[in-house]
Formats: sequence, C-alpha cells, structure tokens
Amino acid sequence: MIDQDEFAPALFLQRENHSYEVSLSEFAAGEELSDERDLQGGGYTWQALIKYLVRTRAPQIVDQIDYGSEGDTFVSFSSSLEAIRAVGRLVQSATRDPELLREAFDKADPDELE
Repeated sequence: MIDQDEFAPALFLQRENHSYEVSLSEFAAGEELSDERDLQGGGYTWQALIKYLVRTRAPQIVDQIDYGSEGDTFVSFSSSLEAIRAVGRLVQSATRDPELLREAFDKADPDELE
C-alpha cells in the first residue's frame, strides 16, 4: 500500500495496466520563478523541471519514466514502482526546497520550458 504523503503534494495512482503514475496539478511552489521567467508554469513547465531532476539526481531511471503532461497537470508514469517513487520524491523535494527548484528552473532544457 502506498502512503499518499510519500508523494504530497503530488498524487500517486496505480493504473489498471500495472503501471504507476505521479501527477501534480498545484504549482504554487514554482509560481514566482515561472512569473520571473515569463513561463506558463503548469504541467509542461514542471515536466521540464522534473526531467532535469531525473537526469541529474536519478539518471538510472531516465529510461523507465514516460511523461504525459498537459497544460494544467504534470504527469509521469512507469511500469516500475521504484522509478515512479523516485519521481515522486523529486517532485516533493522540488516543491519543498526553493534552492533545488531554482536550480531546476535555471538548468532545465529551455526548449522544453513553457
């Protein structure tokens, strides 16, 4: 059983096809930094941020994570519970650690930021 607090403010979902999902639809943590950079700040922005964090903090799972974000929701999914847990921890860390979040904004692929 997964404790939702492990991922908060992101949400965890076990999908019917035996894969797992982490999503985020509350973007207050990055609102100021998004505004400073004239970015939308929603799902696509957070996808770029989390992709950067996965590449730099958990490179062993890069090939195990897929993304399906929309403008108002960040979504990542995987068939690996451990990989999606790592993403959930990165989302949680980014929302709680302003320095980590600023690093992600500064170093994420600018072509992916919206």
